[in-house]
Amino acid sequence: MGFGTHVFISYAHNDNDTATGAWVSRFHELLEGYLRSTLKRTKPVIWRDKRLADNEVFDASIMQNLADSAVMVAVLWWQALLSIAELWWWPLPDTLRVPLLMSDMDQLSCQEIAETLGLGLSAVKMRIKRGREAFRSRYAGMSPPARQPAPDLP
Repeated sequence: MGFGTHVFISYAHNDNDTATGAWVSRFHELLEGYLRSTLKRTKPVIWRDKRLADNEVFDASIMQNLADSAVMVAVLWWQALLSIAELWWWPLPDTLRVPLLMSDMDQLSCQEIAETLGLGLSAVKMRIKRGREAFRSRYAGMSPPARQPAPDLP
């Protein structure tokens, strides 16, 4: 099966503004240079929609280009991941959520967390353990939505 596009880049457009250093555009340039040196005689085709605004409905050209791509690269800015993670962790009580986030998101050691929160080391370890258990039990059995068939495109 042949593909018309080598790479489809999916990203939130506000992640590519000047405040974030237009890093998606820079990634695109670097990827294109890498593919040019790898593919040799074939000009790399990288597609990304530069017009679509956030929360806008995909149009047929996006779906067609995605279907015609060999690879899709989904680009997520760390702030978007953090906001998603916070939504999932938010229902946990503060006593469990705060040490868990400090450990998993801030990458602090248990000793650093204990010093910051004014708790004993064993209390921090227990709260992280219980936080993970609560998180797992809360979301156990959840699975991604069933795959839907691709829409028929003209």
